[in-house]
Amino acid sequence: MYKLKVNAPLLIILSGVIFSLYLLSQIPDEIYYSGDGGLKALLAKQISSGKLQFNLDLPAPQWVHDLWNHGLYPFEAPFSYKISNLYYITFPFTFPLVTAPFYALFGFRGFYIIPLISTWFIWLSFYRLCQFYKLDQLITAIGLLTLIFASPLTMYSAMYWEHTLAVCLAFNGLQIMLTKGAKDFSTKNSVFSGILIGLSVWFRPEFLALVAIVIMLVITSYGNSIGLMNGILKPNRRDAEEDKKGVFTSYLGSLYIIQLDLITIIKSKQIIFLTSLILTVLCFFALNKLIYNHPLGAHAFQVVENFSLQARLLKSVKFFNELKNDLPAYFPIIYFAIPVLVISLFRKNINFTPAIKQILLISILFLCLVPVLIPSDGGKQWGSRFLLILIPLLNFIAISCLDRTWKIKKFGIRYISSGIFVTLFILGFHLNTIQGTINCYQKGKMENLAVLNFLRKDSNKIVAVANQYVGQSFETTFKQKTFFLTKQPDDVSKLGLALHEQSYEKFIYICPVYDKCFSSPQIPDKLELSANNKNLTIQLKKIIQNNRYRIEEAAIIENQQKA
Repeated sequence: MYKLKVNAPLLIILSGVIFSLYLLSQIPDEIYYSGDGGLKALLAKQISSGKLQFNLDLPAPQWVHDLWNHGLYPFEAPFSYKISNLYYITFPFTFPLVTAPFYALFGFRGFYIIPLISTWFIWLSFYRLCQFYKLDQLITAIGLLTLIFASPLTMYSAMYWEHTLAVCLAFNGLQIMLTKGAKDFSTKNSVFSGILIGLSVWFRPEFLALVAIVIMLVITSYGNSIGLMNGILKPNRRDAEEDKKGVFTSYLGSLYIIQLDLITIIKSKQIIFLTSLILTVLCFFALNKLIYNHPLGAHAFQVVENFSLQARLLKSVKFFNELKNDLPAYFPIIYFAIPVLVISLFRKNINFTPAIKQILLISILFLCLVPVLIPSDGGKQWGSRFLLILIPLLNFIAISCLDRTWKIKKFGIRYISSGIFVTLFILGFHLNTIQGTINCYQKGKMENLAVLNFLRKDSNKIVAVANQYVGQSFETTFKQKTFFLTKQPDDVSKLGLALHEQSYEKFIYICPVYDKCFSSPQIPDKLELSANNKNLTIQLKKIIQNNRYRIEEAAIIENQQKA
């Protein structure tokens, strides 16, 4: 392709930085894209205040704790679990821990520093990978454009979520292996890459699949190298002498080279690499055992507890089908790479480096293993968040395919392939940069802000919610309000009786649009209660309703006893 006079790749990275900062500017207040962020923010704020404990310790009087312990705690499984009479969020403690100092320094904007910088480092690592494999500037620039503006990865850059950090760690570890592993793989490289990949597990459990894949490949390649040195995988001299035409020797040699190229990511320092990788993961398991009394942490309660092999396999198949469909749906450039890879099997003029084959092998194995580990299909997300590590890997394959097809001058192949690539890029750009920005950063923003501002100004201290996502969404008001999860009329009655005993006369009840209470209310406008020979009535009155929430004020009325 043509050489560019300016450093276009770095300019594109700079434009990506500006775009990600624009996404951050679309977050006006402490409102998170996912309810997960609210729970992590609560723990991070707790840690930033100086309380270095990993259970969620919400300050409240004893009567509130009594109600929480009797079923009205604002969060429930699968987002929160009670372990040894302490409440834990189901997510790893590590992300709140590393973001807590930034919150202490910069307020809620500090929560987004690590996701942003992690995304930028992914782009830079991708750039270094392209440089190492001598892709020219135009191809590299196209790859960065696709990665930044036509994939779902950038949408996560301004979300308080640990995905970009985990991807950054794992991708940088893989990048070291792919660029240094074939030769010049020093002790420093082996230790550093092993630690980086191992650390990704500290933040996202699905990266255990990547750890297992890398360990398997490194052990296999190490065994092959030992076998080669011992002459096990080579044809012996007698066979070679008997095969005068050299066909047998040539065949086995070619077969061995293909096999070795495919699985040999690193050719030396395998033991050092495996040691650093495994020890890093084991340290995380040990910390989990100390904190949660289980090596897998609270994540175990989602996947391991009440384990049924049949149910797990059925879920895994279901998740696999959803993941394999979501990946190209949000990252359509994959549709360009697949046919080129298939054609390369039959045409000698389209050949790929061992790195491309290794990346493809890792990606396929990761796609197959992740469904076994994940507890759900991902819930609210933009593209499959569990497969984000595959975005830079498959993007590198896609632009390598573009580079190969551009060199074919016959039959207009270069122009046909370029046209297909551009078309898929435009689809990805519209889906992710345009629709992604609207759906992830603008949709529902005003409605959420209206409720947040209401809660901040309203004098009522007690908030009852029909769904735990409400408390997760407005965690910033937990300093001012006390939240209770009241899913049924009996829960509201229980809360009303306790509040009357504490001399409360009113509380707030919130029903979100994503709960069935919004379309067919389960809580009647009036609830009759009886306690301590007193007849009580809870009268609900709607005060605010928008497209996402209905807010009612509940008055606790003591009725006069009839003579």
